[in-house]
Amino acid sequence: MKKSFSRLLNTAALAMFLAAGFSTNAAAQTNQQNNPFQVNNVYISAGKSFDISQLNASATIELSEEEQKFLDMQLLPYYYPVLKRCAEGKEPFTGKDGGLTAAKNLCKSFYPQGKGHYSRDFGNPVRMLDWAKRWHKDEKMVKMVTSTKRGDIFLNGPKAKQEIDKNFICLMTKGPYYHATMVVDSVPPIIIEAVGITANKSDTTSDKVRMSTWYEEMGGWCNYRLVRPTHGLPASQANTIIEKAIGYAEAQLGKPYDYSFSNSDGDRAFYCSELVSKAYFDGAGFKGNIAQKDPERDKIIVALHSVIDGLEPKNKYQLADKVMNFAIAYSHSPDINKLQEFIINDLVPDCKTLDRAFPGPEGRAKLNKVFNKIKSNEGFKSFTAANKSYEDDKKAGKFNAGWGIGKLRELKSKANVGLSLLKDIDRLGKETGASRKDLTMVVMKIFIPVYQNLGTFGEVLGGMDKTDQVNLPEGVKTVLKIVDWGVSKRESVKNWPVIGSTLAKLMPGNGDGKIFTDLTSPSDLAQASPGFTIDYP
Repeated sequence: MKKSFSRLLNTAALAMFLAAGFSTNAAAQTNQQNNPFQVNNVYISAGKSFDISQLNASATIELSEEEQKFLDMQLLPYYYPVLKRCAEGKEPFTGKDGGLTAAKNLCKSFYPQGKGHYSRDFGNPVRMLDWAKRWHKDEKMVKMVTSTKRGDIFLNGPKAKQEIDKNFICLMTKGPYYHATMVVDSVPPIIIEAVGITANKSDTTSDKVRMSTWYEEMGGWCNYRLVRPTHGLPASQANTIIEKAIGYAEAQLGKPYDYSFSNSDGDRAFYCSELVSKAYFDGAGFKGNIAQKDPERDKIIVALHSVIDGLEPKNKYQLADKVMNFAIAYSHSPDINKLQEFIINDLVPDCKTLDRAFPGPEGRAKLNKVFNKIKSNEGFKSFTAANKSYEDDKKAGKFNAGWGIGKLRELKSKANVGLSLLKDIDRLGKETGASRKDLTMVVMKIFIPVYQNLGTFGEVLGGMDKTDQVNLPEGVKTVLKIVDWGVSKRESVKNWPVIGSTLAKLMPGNGDGKIFTDLTSPSDLAQASPGFTIDYP
Protein backbone atom coordinates (compact mmCIF):
# COMPACT_ATOMS: atom_id res chain seq x y z
CA MET A 1 0.00 0.00 0.00
CA LYS A 2 2.82 2.33 0.97
CA LYS A 3 4.62 1.55 -2.30
CA SER A 4 1.48 2.21 -4.38
CA PHE A 5 0.82 5.49 -2.55
CA SER A 6 4.43 6.59 -3.14
CA ARG A 7 4.14 5.78 -6.84
CA LEU A 8 0.86 7.74 -7.04
CA LEU A 9 2.52 10.78 -5.47
CA ASN A 10 5.48 10.56 -7.85
CA THR A 11 3.19 10.21 -10.85
CA ALA A 12 1.01 13.11 -9.75
CA ALA A 13 4.05 15.31 -9.18
CA LEU A 14 5.44 14.48 -12.61
CA ALA A 15 2.08 15.08 -14.23
CA MET A 16 1.81 18.51 -12.61
CA PHE A 17 5.32 19.33 -13.76
CA LEU A 18 4.61 18.26 -17.31
CA ALA A 19 1.26 20.04 -17.38
CA ALA A 20 3.00 23.26 -16.48
CA GLY A 21 5.09 22.86 -19.62
CA PHE A 22 8.79 23.67 -20.09
CA SER A 23 9.90 27.19 -20.92
CA THR A 24 12.57 27.84 -23.53
CA ASN A 25 14.46 30.00 -21.01
CA ALA A 26 14.59 27.18 -18.48
CA ALA A 27 15.96 24.84 -21.11
CA ALA A 28 18.72 27.27 -22.01
CA GLN A 29 19.66 27.80 -18.36
CA THR A 30 20.06 24.10 -17.60
CA ASN A 31 21.80 23.41 -20.91
CA GLN A 32 20.11 20.01 -20.78
CA GLN A 33 17.18 20.09 -23.15
CA ASN A 34 16.28 21.73 -26.41
CA ASN A 35 12.64 21.53 -25.32
CA PRO A 36 10.58 19.55 -27.85
CA PHE A 37 7.39 20.90 -26.27
CA GLN A 38 8.20 24.55 -26.97
CA VAL A 39 5.94 24.19 -30.03
CA ASN A 40 3.09 24.01 -27.47
CA ASN A 41 0.46 22.54 -29.78
CA VAL A 42 0.59 19.35 -31.81
CA TYR A 43 -1.59 19.02 -34.89
CA ILE A 44 -2.96 15.49 -35.06
CA SER A 45 -4.85 15.85 -38.32
CA ALA A 46 -7.02 18.38 -40.09
CA GLY A 47 -8.96 20.39 -37.52
CA LYS A 48 -7.48 18.58 -34.47
CA SER A 49 -4.94 20.42 -32.32
CA PHE A 50 -3.95 19.63 -28.71
CA ASP A 51 -1.63 20.98 -26.07
CA ILE A 52 1.19 18.46 -26.09
CA SER A 53 2.26 19.10 -22.49
CA GLN A 54 -1.23 18.34 -21.17
CA LEU A 55 -1.48 15.23 -23.34
CA ASN A 56 1.87 14.00 -22.03
CA ALA A 57 0.85 14.68 -18.43
CA SER A 58 -2.36 12.66 -18.70
CA ALA A 59 -0.54 9.87 -20.55
CA THR A 60 2.03 9.69 -17.74
CA ILE A 61 -0.61 8.48 -15.29
CA GLU A 62 -1.28 5.50 -17.58
CA LEU A 63 2.29 4.21 -17.41
CA SER A 64 3.13 0.92 -15.75
CA GLU A 65 5.17 0.89 -12.56
CA GLU A 66 8.18 -0.31 -14.54
CA GLU A 67 7.82 2.47 -17.13
CA GLN A 68 7.46 5.04 -14.33
CA LYS A 69 10.67 3.72 -12.79
CA PHE A 70 12.54 4.07 -16.09
CA LEU A 71 11.14 7.58 -16.51
CA ASP A 72 12.38 8.50 -13.03
CA MET A 73 15.81 7.04 -13.88
CA GLN A 74 15.84 9.16 -17.08
CA LEU A 75 16.21 6.05 -19.20
CA LEU A 76 13.03 7.06 -21.02
CA PRO A 77 12.57 10.61 -22.36
CA TYR A 78 10.01 12.87 -20.70
CA TYR A 79 7.89 12.75 -23.88
CA TYR A 80 7.71 8.93 -23.86
CA PRO A 81 4.16 8.84 -22.37
CA VAL A 82 2.56 10.71 -25.26
CA LEU A 83 4.50 8.64 -27.82
CA LYS A 84 3.23 5.45 -26.19
CA ARG A 85 -0.36 6.70 -26.23
CA CYS A 86 -0.03 7.58 -29.91
CA ALA A 87 1.48 4.18 -30.75
CA GLU A 88 -1.42 2.44 -28.96
CA GLY A 89 -3.99 4.49 -30.90
CA LYS A 90 -5.63 6.01 -27.82
CA GLU A 91 -7.43 9.38 -27.77
CA PRO A 92 -6.78 11.69 -29.48
CA PHE A 93 -4.59 9.45 -31.67
CA THR A 94 -7.35 7.23 -33.03
CA GLY A 95 -7.71 5.67 -36.45
CA LYS A 96 -5.13 6.78 -38.97
CA ASP A 97 -3.76 9.29 -36.43
CA GLY A 98 -2.41 6.49 -34.24
CA GLY A 99 -0.01 3.56 -34.53
CA LEU A 100 3.76 3.15 -34.46
CA THR A 101 4.48 5.16 -37.61
CA ALA A 102 2.35 8.02 -36.30
CA ALA A 103 4.23 7.92 -32.99
CA LYS A 104 7.58 8.11 -34.78
CA ASN A 105 6.37 11.05 -36.86
CA LEU A 106 5.09 12.74 -33.70
CA CYS A 107 8.53 12.44 -32.14
CA LYS A 108 10.14 13.89 -35.26
CA SER A 109 7.79 16.87 -34.96
CA PHE A 110 9.40 17.60 -31.58
CA TYR A 111 12.71 18.04 -33.43
CA PRO A 112 11.69 19.99 -36.55
CA GLN A 113 15.30 21.09 -37.14
CA GLY A 114 15.87 17.57 -38.48
CA LYS A 115 13.93 18.52 -41.61
CA GLY A 116 13.32 14.91 -42.60
CA HIS A 117 16.86 13.72 -41.88
CA TYR A 118 16.37 11.21 -39.09
CA SER A 119 17.71 7.75 -38.33
CA ARG A 120 15.77 4.70 -39.43
CA ASP A 121 13.95 4.08 -36.12
CA PHE A 122 13.86 7.60 -34.73
CA GLY A 123 11.05 8.13 -32.20
CA ASN A 124 10.06 4.49 -31.71
CA PRO A 125 8.61 4.15 -28.15
CA VAL A 126 8.77 0.34 -28.33
CA ARG A 127 12.53 0.45 -28.94
CA MET A 128 12.89 3.03 -26.15
CA LEU A 129 11.23 0.74 -23.61
CA ASP A 130 13.11 -2.35 -24.83
CA TRP A 131 16.41 -0.51 -24.42
CA ALA A 132 15.53 0.63 -20.88
CA LYS A 133 14.59 -2.93 -19.91
CA ARG A 134 17.85 -4.23 -21.31
CA TRP A 135 20.19 -1.71 -19.68
CA HIS A 136 18.61 -0.40 -16.47
CA LYS A 137 20.66 -2.77 -14.29
CA ASP A 138 23.97 -1.85 -15.95
CA GLU A 139 25.25 0.91 -13.66
CA LYS A 140 27.99 2.02 -16.04
CA MET A 141 25.64 2.36 -18.99
CA VAL A 142 23.07 4.19 -16.85
CA LYS A 143 25.76 6.58 -15.62
CA MET A 144 26.98 7.32 -19.14
CA VAL A 145 23.52 7.93 -20.59
CA THR A 146 22.19 10.01 -17.69
CA SER A 147 25.39 12.09 -17.47
CA THR A 148 25.02 13.47 -20.99
CA LYS A 149 24.48 17.15 -21.63
CA ARG A 150 23.76 19.18 -24.72
CA GLY A 151 27.02 19.66 -26.62
CA ASP A 152 28.75 16.51 -25.35
CA ILE A 153 30.64 14.24 -27.75
CA PHE A 154 30.30 10.45 -27.92
CA LEU A 155 33.11 8.32 -29.34
CA ASN A 156 32.45 4.70 -30.40
CA GLY A 157 35.01 1.94 -30.87
CA PRO A 158 35.26 -1.86 -31.18
CA LYS A 159 35.25 -3.83 -27.93
CA ALA A 160 37.85 -6.48 -28.74
CA LYS A 161 41.48 -5.81 -29.65
CA GLN A 162 41.27 -8.05 -32.70
CA GLU A 163 38.26 -6.07 -33.94
CA ILE A 164 40.23 -2.82 -33.63
CA ASP A 165 42.90 -4.37 -35.84
CA LYS A 166 40.28 -5.24 -38.47
CA ASN A 167 38.09 -2.10 -38.36
CA PHE A 168 38.81 0.12 -41.39
CA ILE A 169 38.65 3.48 -39.57
CA CYS A 170 40.75 2.21 -36.65
CA LEU A 171 43.20 0.67 -39.12
CA MET A 172 43.58 3.85 -41.14
CA THR A 173 43.80 6.18 -38.14
CA LYS A 174 45.58 3.76 -35.78
CA GLY A 175 43.21 4.60 -32.92
CA PRO A 176 40.59 2.86 -30.76
CA TYR A 177 37.54 4.82 -32.01
CA TYR A 178 35.75 4.77 -35.36
CA HIS A 179 32.75 7.11 -34.85
CA ALA A 180 31.95 10.47 -33.25
CA THR A 181 28.56 12.08 -32.54
CA MET A 182 27.26 15.22 -30.81
CA VAL A 183 24.50 15.34 -28.19
CA VAL A 184 21.77 17.89 -29.01
CA ASP A 185 19.19 16.90 -26.39
CA SER A 186 19.23 14.88 -23.17
CA VAL A 187 18.43 12.93 -21.06
CA PRO A 188 18.46 10.32 -22.71
CA PRO A 189 20.55 11.74 -25.54
CA ILE A 190 19.42 12.66 -29.02
CA ILE A 191 22.44 13.08 -31.27
CA ILE A 192 23.56 14.53 -34.58
CA GLU A 193 25.94 12.41 -36.62
CA ALA A 194 27.49 12.16 -40.06
CA VAL A 195 27.12 8.48 -40.82
CA GLY A 196 28.51 6.61 -43.81
CA ILE A 197 31.23 4.00 -43.33
CA THR A 198 29.89 2.72 -40.02
CA ALA A 199 26.29 2.44 -41.20
CA ASN A 200 24.41 -0.72 -42.05
CA LYS A 201 24.39 -1.09 -45.84
CA SER A 202 20.62 -1.62 -45.80
CA ASP A 203 20.01 1.62 -43.89
CA THR A 204 18.57 4.11 -46.38
CA THR A 205 18.84 6.97 -43.88
CA SER A 206 22.66 6.87 -43.84
CA ASP A 207 25.33 8.45 -46.07
CA LYS A 208 24.46 11.89 -44.72
CA VAL A 209 24.22 14.09 -41.62
CA ARG A 210 21.16 13.08 -39.57
CA MET A 211 19.58 13.05 -36.13
CA SER A 212 19.64 9.75 -34.24
CA THR A 213 18.82 8.26 -30.84
CA TRP A 214 20.53 6.68 -27.85
CA TYR A 215 18.75 3.33 -28.26
CA GLU A 216 20.01 2.97 -31.85
CA GLU A 217 23.56 4.06 -31.05
CA MET A 218 24.35 2.56 -27.66
CA GLY A 219 24.62 -1.11 -26.76
CA GLY A 220 26.92 -3.93 -25.79
CA TRP A 221 28.65 -4.08 -29.18
CA CYS A 222 30.91 -1.04 -28.58
CA ASN A 223 33.28 0.73 -26.27
CA TYR A 224 32.21 4.33 -25.65
CA ARG A 225 33.80 7.51 -24.39
CA LEU A 226 31.88 10.65 -23.41
CA VAL A 227 33.80 13.94 -23.51
CA ARG A 228 32.72 17.51 -22.81
CA PRO A 229 34.80 20.16 -24.62
CA THR A 230 33.44 23.04 -22.51
CA HIS A 231 34.13 21.32 -19.18
CA GLY A 232 35.51 23.80 -16.64
CA LEU A 233 34.27 26.93 -18.42
CA PRO A 234 31.83 29.36 -16.74
CA ALA A 235 28.24 28.27 -17.42
CA SER A 236 27.29 31.30 -19.51
CA GLN A 237 30.41 30.99 -21.68
CA ALA A 238 29.92 27.25 -22.09
CA ASN A 239 26.26 27.71 -23.07
CA THR A 240 27.13 30.28 -25.74
CA ILE A 241 29.75 27.99 -27.26
CA ILE A 242 27.48 24.95 -27.16
CA GLU A 243 24.51 26.69 -28.77
CA LYS A 244 26.70 28.01 -31.61
CA ALA A 245 28.28 24.58 -32.12
CA ILE A 246 24.91 22.84 -32.24
CA GLY A 247 23.50 25.52 -34.51
CA TYR A 248 26.34 24.84 -36.94
CA ALA A 249 25.80 21.07 -36.76
CA GLU A 250 22.04 21.41 -37.31
CA ALA A 251 22.67 23.58 -40.37
CA GLN A 252 24.51 20.63 -41.95
CA LEU A 253 21.63 18.16 -41.55
CA GLY A 254 20.97 16.34 -44.82
CA LYS A 255 24.40 17.04 -46.33
CA PRO A 256 26.19 13.99 -47.78
CA TYR A 257 28.84 11.90 -46.07
CA ASP A 258 32.39 12.94 -46.92
CA TYR A 259 34.15 9.84 -48.25
CA SER A 260 37.15 11.95 -49.26
CA PHE A 261 37.81 12.52 -45.54
CA SER A 262 38.99 16.09 -46.05
CA ASN A 263 38.48 19.08 -43.77
CA SER A 264 39.50 21.55 -46.48
CA ASP A 265 36.69 20.92 -48.97
CA GLY A 266 34.34 23.38 -47.29
CA ASP A 267 30.91 22.49 -45.93
CA ARG A 268 29.72 20.45 -48.90
CA ALA A 269 30.02 17.10 -47.08
CA PHE A 270 31.07 15.75 -43.67
CA TYR A 271 32.53 12.66 -42.09
CA CYS A 272 31.67 12.02 -38.44
CA SER A 273 34.54 13.62 -36.54
CA GLU A 274 34.81 16.44 -39.10
CA LEU A 275 31.23 17.49 -38.28
CA VAL A 276 31.88 17.45 -34.53
CA SER A 277 35.22 19.27 -34.65
CA LYS A 278 34.07 21.89 -37.18
CA ALA A 279 30.94 22.55 -35.11
CA TYR A 280 33.17 23.72 -32.28
CA PHE A 281 36.04 25.25 -34.25
CA ASP A 282 34.19 26.87 -37.16
CA GLY A 283 30.68 27.13 -35.75
CA ALA A 284 31.47 28.32 -32.24
CA GLY A 285 34.98 29.73 -32.72
CA PHE A 286 36.07 27.53 -29.82
CA LYS A 287 39.74 27.92 -28.90
CA GLY A 288 40.02 24.83 -26.72
CA ASN A 289 42.13 21.79 -27.55
CA ILE A 290 39.43 19.50 -28.95
CA ALA A 291 41.59 17.53 -31.37
CA GLN A 292 44.93 16.13 -30.25
CA LYS A 293 46.91 15.11 -33.32
CA ASP A 294 49.37 12.24 -33.16
CA PRO A 295 51.92 11.36 -35.88
CA GLU A 296 51.56 7.66 -35.09
CA ARG A 297 47.81 7.80 -35.74
CA ASP A 298 48.20 9.97 -38.84
CA LYS A 299 50.99 8.11 -40.61
CA ILE A 300 48.80 5.96 -42.86
CA ILE A 301 46.74 8.99 -43.95
CA VAL A 302 49.98 10.96 -44.51
CA ALA A 303 51.29 8.13 -46.66
CA LEU A 304 48.04 7.85 -48.63
CA HIS A 305 47.81 11.55 -49.43
CA SER A 306 51.51 11.68 -50.32
CA VAL A 307 50.77 9.19 -53.06
CA ILE A 308 47.48 10.84 -54.11
CA ASP A 309 49.20 14.22 -54.49
CA GLY A 310 51.92 12.60 -56.60
CA LEU A 311 49.31 11.16 -58.93
CA GLU A 312 48.06 14.63 -59.93
CA PRO A 313 44.39 13.62 -59.73
CA LYS A 314 42.08 15.34 -62.16
CA ASN A 315 39.79 15.89 -59.17
CA LYS A 316 41.49 15.18 -55.83
CA TYR A 317 38.32 14.97 -53.75
CA GLN A 318 36.59 12.66 -56.20
CA LEU A 319 39.69 10.46 -56.35
CA ALA A 320 40.04 10.40 -52.56
CA ASP A 321 36.35 9.51 -52.35
CA LYS A 322 36.84 6.69 -54.85
CA VAL A 323 39.99 5.42 -53.10
CA MET A 324 38.29 5.42 -49.69
CA ASN A 325 35.19 3.63 -50.93
CA PHE A 326 37.35 0.97 -52.54
CA ALA A 327 39.53 0.71 -49.42
CA ILE A 328 36.44 0.20 -47.23
CA ALA A 329 35.18 -2.63 -49.44
CA TYR A 330 38.70 -4.05 -49.72
CA SER A 331 39.20 -4.13 -45.95
CA HIS A 332 36.07 -6.28 -45.62
CA SER A 333 36.97 -8.60 -48.48
CA PRO A 334 40.68 -8.27 -49.36
CA ASP A 335 41.71 -9.47 -52.81
CA ILE A 336 45.02 -8.53 -54.42
CA ASN A 337 43.54 -9.06 -57.90
CA LYS A 338 40.76 -6.55 -57.16
CA LEU A 339 43.38 -4.08 -55.95
CA GLN A 340 45.28 -4.48 -59.22
CA GLU A 341 42.13 -3.98 -61.29
CA PHE A 342 41.23 -0.87 -59.30
CA ILE A 343 44.67 0.69 -59.86
CA ILE A 344 44.69 0.01 -63.59
CA ASN A 345 41.04 0.65 -64.48
CA ASP A 346 40.18 3.45 -62.03
CA LEU A 347 43.31 5.18 -60.80
CA VAL A 348 45.24 5.38 -64.07
CA PRO A 349 42.49 7.12 -66.14
CA ASP A 350 41.69 9.56 -63.30
CA CYS A 351 45.27 10.75 -62.71
CA LYS A 352 47.24 13.02 -65.04
CA THR A 353 50.62 11.51 -64.14
CA LEU A 354 49.54 7.92 -64.76
CA ASP A 355 47.41 8.75 -67.77
CA ARG A 356 50.36 10.48 -69.47
CA ALA A 357 52.71 7.59 -68.75
CA PHE A 358 50.29 4.79 -69.62
CA PRO A 359 47.86 6.27 -72.18
CA GLY A 360 44.95 4.26 -73.45
CA PRO A 361 44.24 0.55 -73.24
CA GLU A 362 47.70 -0.37 -74.58
CA GLY A 363 49.53 1.51 -71.84
CA ARG A 364 47.34 0.04 -69.13
CA ALA A 365 47.88 -3.46 -70.57
CA LYS A 366 51.66 -3.00 -70.22
CA LEU A 367 51.22 -1.80 -66.65
CA ASN A 368 49.05 -4.83 -65.93
CA LYS A 369 51.84 -7.05 -67.26
CA VAL A 370 54.30 -5.52 -64.80
CA PHE A 371 51.91 -6.08 -61.90
CA ASN A 372 51.50 -9.70 -62.91
CA LYS A 373 55.28 -10.11 -62.90
CA ILE A 374 55.46 -8.71 -59.39
CA LYS A 375 52.69 -10.99 -58.15
CA SER A 376 54.34 -14.07 -59.67
CA ASN A 377 57.63 -13.12 -57.95
CA GLU A 378 59.40 -12.33 -61.23
CA GLY A 379 59.56 -8.58 -60.65
CA PHE A 380 62.43 -8.43 -58.18
CA LYS A 381 64.73 -11.25 -59.25
CA SER A 382 67.90 -9.20 -58.76
CA PHE A 383 66.90 -8.14 -55.26
CA THR A 384 65.88 -11.68 -54.31
CA ALA A 385 69.22 -13.11 -55.50
CA ALA A 386 71.29 -10.39 -53.85
CA ASN A 387 69.37 -10.61 -50.59
CA LYS A 388 69.79 -14.41 -50.52
CA SER A 389 73.51 -14.00 -51.08
CA TYR A 390 73.68 -11.53 -48.20
CA GLU A 391 71.76 -13.86 -45.86
CA ASP A 392 73.94 -16.84 -46.87
CA ASP A 393 77.18 -14.92 -46.29
CA LYS A 394 75.91 -13.68 -42.94
CA LYS A 395 74.97 -17.21 -41.89
CA ALA A 396 78.41 -18.49 -43.02
CA GLY A 397 80.13 -15.95 -40.79
CA LYS A 398 81.87 -14.11 -43.64
CA PHE A 399 81.11 -10.76 -42.02
CA ASN A 400 82.94 -11.71 -38.84
CA ALA A 401 86.46 -11.71 -40.34
CA GLY A 402 89.02 -9.56 -38.55
CA TRP A 403 91.04 -6.49 -39.54
CA GLY A 404 87.88 -4.81 -40.87
CA ILE A 405 87.61 -7.26 -43.75
CA GLY A 406 84.27 -8.61 -42.49
CA LYS A 407 82.81 -5.13 -42.21
CA LEU A 408 83.88 -4.30 -45.75
CA ARG A 409 82.34 -7.53 -47.03
CA GLU A 410 79.08 -6.74 -45.26
CA LEU A 411 79.01 -3.18 -46.61
CA LYS A 412 79.65 -4.42 -50.14
CA SER A 413 76.93 -7.09 -49.81
CA LYS A 414 74.42 -4.56 -48.49
CA ALA A 415 75.24 -2.14 -51.28
CA ASN A 416 74.73 -4.93 -53.79
CA VAL A 417 71.25 -5.57 -52.36
CA GLY A 418 70.40 -1.87 -52.72
CA LEU A 419 71.78 -1.60 -56.27
CA SER A 420 69.94 -4.75 -57.29
CA LEU A 421 66.72 -3.28 -55.98
CA LEU A 422 67.21 -0.09 -58.00
CA LYS A 423 68.00 -2.22 -61.06
CA ASP A 424 64.71 -4.10 -60.64
CA ILE A 425 62.71 -0.90 -60.23
CA ASP A 426 64.34 0.62 -63.32
CA ARG A 427 63.65 -2.51 -65.38
CA LEU A 428 60.01 -2.65 -64.29
CA GLY A 429 59.60 1.00 -65.23
CA LYS A 430 61.04 0.47 -68.70
CA GLU A 431 58.79 -2.51 -69.30
CA THR A 432 55.75 -0.24 -69.08
CA GLY A 433 56.79 1.36 -72.38
CA ALA A 434 56.74 4.87 -70.92
CA SER A 435 59.07 7.46 -72.45
CA ARG A 436 62.16 8.55 -70.51
CA LYS A 437 60.46 11.85 -69.69
CA ASP A 438 57.29 10.16 -68.45
CA LEU A 439 59.29 7.48 -66.67
CA THR A 440 61.20 10.19 -64.81
CA MET A 441 57.92 11.90 -63.94
CA VAL A 442 56.45 8.64 -62.65
CA VAL A 443 59.54 7.94 -60.56
CA MET A 444 59.54 11.44 -59.06
CA LYS A 445 55.81 11.71 -58.41
CA ILE A 446 54.72 8.12 -57.81
CA PHE A 447 57.50 5.64 -57.23
CA ILE A 448 59.24 7.83 -54.67
CA PRO A 449 56.08 8.71 -52.64
CA VAL A 450 54.87 5.11 -52.79
CA TYR A 451 58.26 3.70 -51.98
CA GLN A 452 58.99 6.17 -49.19
CA ASN A 453 55.72 5.14 -47.56
CA LEU A 454 55.87 1.45 -48.31
CA GLY A 455 56.72 0.81 -44.69
CA THR A 456 53.34 2.19 -43.73
CA PHE A 457 51.42 0.46 -46.51
CA GLY A 458 53.34 -2.74 -45.84
CA GLU A 459 52.33 -2.48 -42.20
CA VAL A 460 48.68 -2.44 -43.25
CA LEU A 461 48.99 -5.25 -45.80
CA GLY A 462 51.25 -7.26 -43.54
CA GLY A 463 48.85 -6.79 -40.64
CA MET A 464 45.94 -7.95 -42.78
CA ASP A 465 47.93 -11.01 -43.80
CA LYS A 466 48.77 -11.81 -40.18
CA THR A 467 45.09 -11.71 -39.26
CA ASP A 468 44.31 -14.05 -42.18
CA GLN A 469 42.23 -11.44 -43.97
CA VAL A 470 44.09 -11.94 -47.24
CA ASN A 471 46.44 -14.51 -48.74
CA LEU A 472 49.32 -12.59 -50.28
CA PRO A 473 50.99 -13.91 -53.45
CA GLU A 474 54.69 -14.76 -53.15
CA GLY A 475 55.62 -11.71 -55.20
CA VAL A 476 53.78 -9.38 -52.81
CA LYS A 477 55.53 -11.09 -49.91
CA THR A 478 58.81 -10.28 -51.64
CA VAL A 479 57.74 -6.63 -51.79
CA LEU A 480 57.00 -6.75 -48.06
CA LYS A 481 60.44 -8.28 -47.52
CA ILE A 482 61.88 -5.33 -49.43
CA VAL A 483 59.87 -3.05 -47.17
CA ASP A 484 61.22 -4.71 -44.03
CA TRP A 485 64.75 -4.59 -45.41
CA GLY A 486 64.48 -0.95 -46.42
CA VAL A 487 62.89 0.33 -43.24
CA SER A 488 65.52 -1.37 -41.08
CA LYS A 489 68.44 -0.22 -43.24
CA ARG A 490 67.35 3.25 -44.25
CA GLU A 491 69.29 5.26 -41.68
CA SER A 492 72.51 3.26 -42.02
CA VAL A 493 72.35 3.37 -45.83
CA LYS A 494 72.75 7.15 -45.71
CA ASN A 495 76.38 6.58 -44.70
CA TRP A 496 77.21 4.19 -47.54
CA PRO A 497 79.84 5.58 -49.94
CA VAL A 498 78.84 7.05 -53.33
CA ILE A 499 75.22 5.77 -53.55
CA GLY A 500 74.20 6.05 -49.88
CA SER A 501 72.38 9.37 -49.90
CA THR A 502 70.55 8.74 -53.19
CA LEU A 503 69.57 5.20 -52.27
CA ALA A 504 68.31 6.22 -48.82
CA LYS A 505 65.88 8.68 -50.38
CA LEU A 506 64.43 5.93 -52.54
CA MET A 507 64.28 3.29 -49.84
CA PRO A 508 60.91 2.32 -48.38
CA GLY A 509 59.99 4.15 -45.23
CA ASN A 510 56.95 5.36 -43.34
CA GLY A 511 54.66 8.33 -42.98
CA ASP A 512 56.18 8.68 -39.51
CA GLY A 513 56.81 11.90 -37.63
CA LYS A 514 54.16 13.92 -39.48
CA ILE A 515 50.62 14.93 -38.70
CA PHE A 516 47.85 15.38 -41.23
CA THR A 517 45.89 18.53 -40.47
CA ASP A 518 43.32 17.95 -43.21
CA LEU A 519 41.72 15.12 -41.22
CA THR A 520 40.40 14.86 -37.67
CA SER A 521 39.85 11.25 -36.64
CA PRO A 522 37.48 10.13 -33.85
CA SER A 523 40.52 9.08 -31.81
CA ASP A 524 41.93 12.62 -32.15
CA LEU A 525 38.95 13.76 -30.04
CA ALA A 526 39.52 11.31 -27.19
CA GLN A 527 41.28 13.91 -25.01
CA ALA A 528 38.87 16.78 -25.72
CA SER A 529 38.12 17.20 -22.00
CA PRO A 530 40.83 15.75 -19.72
CA GLY A 531 38.87 16.90 -16.66
CA PHE A 532 35.69 15.10 -17.73
CA THR A 533 35.76 11.67 -19.33
CA ILE A 534 33.32 8.78 -18.90
CA ASP A 535 34.20 5.44 -20.46
CA TYR A 536 32.02 2.40 -21.06
CA PRO A 537 32.48 -0.32 -20.08
